[in-house]
Amino acid sequence: MLLTILIMIYLCLDELIQYTALHWLREFLNMPKCHQVLLPHSAGLLSAVLPCFSYDDDSRQNILFFCTFSLFYILSYSSFKYFP
Repeated sequence: MLLTILIMIYLCLDELIQYTALHWLREFLNMPKCHQVLLPHSAGLLSAVLPCFSYDDDSRQNILFFCTFSLFYILSYSSFKYFP
């Protein structure tokens, strides 16, 4: 439920709200126990996060890079885990 709300927040036009949502996602990605919870929502999170790369703000770019890299890592790790 919380991740669905987080995805909807990315669609908001207010940059401060989007920036706050990025920080939330970064914190979720820093908690290894949340990776299995994030996995089913990774497609929605990626589709919501990737358009944010159009901003020129360096701090936002760093957080976006971390979030996308972490989501791709979760996806690749889970595929190796389930498909030996």
